[in-house]
Amino acid sequence: MAKLDDVQEQIDKGFKGLEAQQQKSQQAIDSEFEVLKRRISGVEGISGELKQTKEWITDVESKINTARTHGPESDNLKGAIPAEYRRHIEIATRHGYADPVNRTALCLWWHFQFMARKALREVTGKTAPEYMRMAEDLEKGWGYDPAQKALLGDALAGGGSIIATPVEAELMRLIQDNTVVRPLATKIVMNSLTLSIPVENANVSAFIVAENATVTDALPATAFASRVMTARKFGGMATVTNENLQDNIIGLNNYLFNSIAEQIGRLEDTGALEGGIISVQNFSGVKYAAGVNNYTCAITTGTGGSVPNYNDLVSIIYAGLQAGTRTGSQFFMNPVVFKNIVGLTDTTGQPVFSFGSVPNAIPHFVGGYPVHLVSSLSTQWTNGSAGSSAGGMYFGPASKIIYGDSTGMNFDIDPYFFFDTVKTRIRVLKRTGIIVPVGGYFTVGNGARMV
Repeated sequence: MAKLDDVQEQIDKGFKGLEAQQQKSQQAIDSEFEVLKRRISGVEGISGELKQTKEWITDVESKINTARTHGPESDNLKGAIPAEYRRHIEIATRHGYADPVNRTALCLWWHFQFMARKALREVTGKTAPEYMRMAEDLEKGWGYDPAQKALLGDALAGGGSIIATPVEAELMRLIQDNTVVRPLATKIVMNSLTLSIPVENANVSAFIVAENATVTDALPATAFASRVMTARKFGGMATVTNENLQDNIIGLNNYLFNSIAEQIGRLEDTGALEGGIISVQNFSGVKYAAGVNNYTCAITTGTGGSVPNYNDLVSIIYAGLQAGTRTGSQFFMNPVVFKNIVGLTDTTGQPVFSFGSVPNAIPHFVGGYPVHLVSSLSTQWTNGSAGSSAGGMYFGPASKIIYGDSTGMNFDIDPYFFFDTVKTRIRVLKRTGIIVPVGGYFTVGNGARMV
């Protein structure tokens, strides 16, 4: 029993240490972001406040809470829900939602959009303008003026209609929950389709200076160069049965949001790490970032790459010589690559990677650095002698990856394409830019076995 208590104590200490490490990493990210804000405010005449995406979501939630509690009713959002639909609030309560009124409103907003389009071609009990007015009443209950949406126009996301801001904020939150890289990266709100990100033209140098000699200027005439981040269009598509859109109102939101958010999140992961290697043609990602460090695993076979050994992993960690390449850094790799690594054994058949205090436990750290598994990473690299069926590993501080989110998501509802099967397609479009301003912070490990 004493030994078990010792093991539990070591595990608890390990988790406390991990929590402290995460807090320290977050403080470093916040500090770096403040520096970025100061730099951008002085580059190429950029004006206005640079805001993190999480701040934007917080502002939306704050505005909603204010609008709901300051008005003629105790909850203005509940008052905006038509009487015949308020039974869904009780359904949301039974499902255990913390805010059943808001959950019902989010689901009803999509329901009314669908019913408005359905009313254009068949009798539904209400006209299309009546359903649209009910959707607009929900937006007013959230504290937003539906007429202001039109000002966003087609310049940002593109598409048929602008998604209500509270619905957009909820979708952005779910995208973050369904992606690996985004929660760790630096995220900002873009007010245009492009944004210049300043990076250092040269590192500061130091010299031993002779007596009475002139100190050499280590920086070029322009201390900072600019790299343009362009917000590209992401599209998520879901096919839903008309019965769900019409009747299963509460369950619809979970399916619709999570299915679209998951697919967009996977594309973001690919864009941030692999860039244009397979399906994302508009980002350089870490792999193609200027100045990125490259390491090729020792090839033991003519095709398919090799299982990264301990020396490969150590070499990836130290491929970047500066300490900043390891501060707050993480590994990102396909689960198959990590499976092969964890499966390594020594000459006695014992696992190479394991927790010292927990025998046979699978680690999620390599060399003390967290490992994040990204299922969307390609399995079809071509790495010279490594051939195909090989993947890559990425190492570096994810806070050096910058996401730029344009507000103003768009959507289209098509109840006609699957008319014969009584299904409807819903498409969501958003714009996000992803850039790795300084590739030297990262190392790409090439030729990892993917079988």
